[in-house]
Amino acid sequence: MFNKLIIGTDTSPAARTLLDCVNGFRQFGTTDVVLVESSNLTEGYILPTVADSRAVEMTLEEQKKLLERNGFQVESKLINEPLKKTMTGMAEQNENALIIVGAEKQSRTRDMLFGGLAYDIIHHTANPVLILRLYKPEESHKLRNCDFGSHVLFPTDFSPNAERAFTYLEKLVMTEADKVTLLHVWHSQRITETGINVSAQTQAEKHLASMKEKLLAAKPDLEVDTLVIEGNPFREIRRLVEELSISLVVMGSQGTGYISDLFVGSLTHNVVRNVDSSVLIIPAERRKAQRTDVRDSVGR
Repeated sequence: MFNKLIIGTDTSPAARTLLDCVNGFRQFGTTDVVLVESSNLTEGYILPTVADSRAVEMTLEEQKKLLERNGFQVESKLINEPLKKTMTGMAEQNENALIIVGAEKQSRTRDMLFGGLAYDIIHHTANPVLILRLYKPEESHKLRNCDFGSHVLFPTDFSPNAERAFTYLEKLVMTEADKVTLLHVWHSQRITETGINVSAQTQAEKHLASMKEKLLAAKPDLEVDTLVIEGNPFREIRRLVEELSISLVVMGSQGTGYISDLFVGSLTHNVVRNVDSSVLIIPAERRKAQRTDVRDSVGR
């Protein structure tokens, strides 16, 4: 599913916790890892002294060896530019690369792992991004759930971006997931497709049933639930994450399906910042196309 992991790291205890969790990606066939750390002041770092730089390099080397012992081919980079620029740039060169960063729930600290990097990257990359949810500092920077597949929540609005995200879910269940809940949050208005008025709820139930069949065909022993709920998408996702002990949310970053505002950036932003589980964000393919269109129009 992902042939390379691009990981933002630092010298904190949280970084070690994050790397311990990354080892689970070996079962997906992932072999290559790039560890990236920045000393750029704009990301909240104090410019290291010579001794500090050596300590950073030593920690980076230790992290590299840790992953190598677990079968990864590892490259480490200590850079002087913003992490967002380096990580998104590296990911653009490989569409099968996954960016991984850690983040606290509703964090305000400027620390690289817990600050704005995670939330900034999801708005500036065309690659999938895994936000690993960590406990707060007073809770020793533990991951909330390193067993991503114990219960996966997949919210969908049936848009093209959500359909793309579903292809990642299909690959995930083959190697990792034990239980999946498919979710659609709908409003009471009617929707129209091919000129026929239909109930949003009935239509959604049919789509979710079809998706469930696909997952069970791929993995017959998988436990799959479907939910169609009327309400606010973010509130329902947050509620279900807590009530169902969700380990991972897999979702598209934007979309215009039956509910036109379901996967706009604000929803993704709110989910990443406020839910207790880790979140795998799948950006829309059109982002790359949009950049190409802009270059073409400039050329004209």
